[in-house]
Amino acid sequence: FLADPSVAIGSDGTLYFNALLLDDRYRSTTFVARSTDEGNTWSQAKVPGSEGEDDKNHITMDNNPGSPYQNNIYTAFTDFRRYPYPIVFSRSTNHGKSFSPRNVISDSVGELLAQGVNLAVGISGEVYAAWSGYDTWPAQTTRLGFNKSTDGGATWNRAKSLGNVRDLRGYLSKGGNSIRVSSFPSMAVDHSNSARRGWIYVVYVEKNSAQPDVFLI
Repeated sequence: FLADPSVAIGSDGTLYFNALLLDDRYRSTTFVARSTDEGNTWSQAKVPGSEGEDDKNHITMDNNPGSPYQNNIYTAFTDFRRYPYPIVFSRSTNHGKSFSPRNVISDSVGELLAQGVNLAVGISGEVYAAWSGYDTWPAQTTRLGFNKSTDGGATWNRAKSLGNVRDLRGYLSKGGNSIRVSSFPSMAVDHSNSARRGWIYVVYVEKNSAQPDVFLI
């Protein structure tokens, strides 16, 4: 079966669907499917190097007109075959027909585990990644990891922590239902022509006894 769906749409209308393909032993492989006929037919490309322990993927792409990396497709996820368990990144420069070998981008922000990556593209084709970094397990506090690439995902800066987060990881139960929750970040970039063009916004939830809420930086 499939899990963790994520989607992107190219400037030419091509649809991209990123997910985990799990076999009968729960081994998960990251793939990207694309459709050029409004979703009627699909072709798939596997992210190379997968050995069945991928998790929490996300996809985005560069739709900036005039960007040197326009139409690049980016995906990232946790690779549980490596230790410590990192965020790895892969890109496609041929409209999703194939993807590059995976590259670790989380460095030491998550000395035990980096998970819940979210990707966004800047106004000049920068690629941004944010995630939750766990230094211990079980963890009450995580670090909000961040990294960026300025060459279309070919190389990355050193990852850095944007601060500590009192993590909400666990389960919420009500009415006989159990819902998994976490403090994984979500991110967007302002592509408008306003004075805030290029600003990056990251939101996450925090289990704070004084002020539990959704926070934005």
